[in-house]
Amino acid sequence: MSKAAVCGPKSAPEKFEQLASWNKLLFNRFLHLAAECREQKRTEELMQWCSVAAWFASRKGWFGELSSSVLEAELLHAARSLPEPPRRTSSSNRPRWLHVLTEAYATLGHTNLCRRWIQYDPEVVHDVIITDQKIATPPNLAQAVKQTGGDCVVLDPGLSLLERARQLRSYAWQNSDVVVLHIHPEDVMATVAFGVPGGPPVLLVNHADHVFWVGCSIADLILDIRASGHAWTKEARGVERTEILPLPLAAGADSEADRAAAREARARVRSQLGIREDEVMFLTVGNPRKYEPVGGLNFADTAVEILRRCKNARMIAVGPRDEGPWRAAKKATSGSFLAVGFQPDSTLFCKAADVYLEGFPAGSLTAVLEAGESGLACVRAPADVIPPFASDGAGMDVIPQPANCAEYVEQALALGQNKKSRTVLGQSLQQAIRACHCAEGWRARLGQIRSGMPRTHSVNPDFRSTPVARHRRDWLLEYLFRDNEALEPGALAEDVFVEAWRRTTGKAELDETLWNELSAQGSLPERDSLFRLNARIRRQGIRSRLIARAGLALSAGKRDVARKLAYTCLWNTSSSIADLEWIKLLLKSHLNPKWLKSMRRLKFGLA
Repeated sequence: MSKAAVCGPKSAPEKFEQLASWNKLLFNRFLHLAAECREQKRTEELMQWCSVAAWFASRKGWFGELSSSVLEAELLHAARSLPEPPRRTSSSNRPRWLHVLTEAYATLGHTNLCRRWIQYDPEVVHDVIITDQKIATPPNLAQAVKQTGGDCVVLDPGLSLLERARQLRSYAWQNSDVVVLHIHPEDVMATVAFGVPGGPPVLLVNHADHVFWVGCSIADLILDIRASGHAWTKEARGVERTEILPLPLAAGADSEADRAAAREARARVRSQLGIREDEVMFLTVGNPRKYEPVGGLNFADTAVEILRRCKNARMIAVGPRDEGPWRAAKKATSGSFLAVGFQPDSTLFCKAADVYLEGFPAGSLTAVLEAGESGLACVRAPADVIPPFASDGAGMDVIPQPANCAEYVEQALALGQNKKSRTVLGQSLQQAIRACHCAEGWRARLGQIRSGMPRTHSVNPDFRSTPVARHRRDWLLEYLFRDNEALEPGALAEDVFVEAWRRTTGKAELDETLWNELSAQGSLPERDSLFRLNARIRRQGIRSRLIARAGLALSAGKRDVARKLAYTCLWNTSSSIADLEWIKLLLKSHLNPKWLKSMRRLKFGLA
């Protein structure tokens, strides 16, 4: 099979150059609006517009830069408006560390990182504060905190950004010896909370190393999770205060009883999947969006090629559902390929598998590491996928990375057809991962970092972002806009200004200056006008804002308030009646919570 048969052609760079220029134009406009708020001493609105800018840049507003000293300068100005509380006086032999999250989830990677950190570091009292939690706090996180003697604090998401920043600063200064940030890329509250010198030192975990994020100026130390993210921190974000702290993983036990349990789990899972013991089981795990083809990088087609050439083999995809291209792959392989959707514990499938295949065009570092820790031989995403979208880092060097999709197939075939080779590679990978990512090895690395930490917090506003190489910028733009072949600036502006209605309290609309600048950079549809575009933004924005407020009311148990907001939304925008999010909100606001739980069990989609 030729490389072209799997990888396909590349997209024209001119399209991405224009798209990056639109994104940078919109990003700068949001910073301009934040600056206007600063001049008028409207600090809350300044934070809101910075939040819009950061959200946009970290999502579809990518323009090739991973940080912005201009954006953070606005937030540092807001930080000076908050009072400075008294500093904590330690009264215990055990230091107290505060972990800050924007939102916490039961299973997703950055929350698991925080929870395992807490579990692996029992010498410290760990507190957690969550600044924008809209669902129940995950019990496993709360339990881990409690076992160290710490507290789990959830701020009211209905409070202003400025007030939550004030509460975060006050809690940290009066209760903590060290602050560890596990925040979302667009979170501006932490930068305002820790945007003045003094208080405990601040560590920032770079768990979203492939996207733009806020916080370079307040991080006394950035903790990168892998080598490629470490390089981007220095080269692109403009920050030298950085160390690598590998992802903490749970290590499997090696007693005879544990090995017997693993063999039993393997037999049970394979039986449920209809896979015989003499068949080779390939496994891949990831969010379905990460597998959507980009620039000819098509995992489903590559999987079909592997199964056609590897006799007596089956492949299981955890995450993707049995639909669309995945069902086509199943049909093309006469049922040898099976997508089983989301599973609460993918490690059970690792016990049943023989070879792990990292998905592409966007890989999953945690999934690869968990597979390797379980003893599976792994095939990394091909080098056609630029780092840090393909996995790398501590423990991964024992796996040779295929140069392209054709080599990816050959590596998979070699492991699938040779049991001894995959056993040797699996054991080597397991040992390497456990040495870096599990228990004692991970604690030793944390101890090295701890010994070199600063003792007090300082602010470092002088970092300078450097654009990444153009081919890297364009690769991510192609990935982000893989669903949008026909791109035009009006649609891009419409999407982000609708989001701005949700994140701000004013009227988020394009002015004539921005309209003319967008028109100059790219042709706008003749049927469109500034008036029509703003009318659409206003309708959708009002609905988005009201739905967001109703959701906050529901999470606070105020169903009557949520119900009123839902009907207000319908009164203002009659098209809400066709909006699935609005329909779910209306039902939730009317139905008894006990009924909702029953309906969720019936999979009515109201979760």
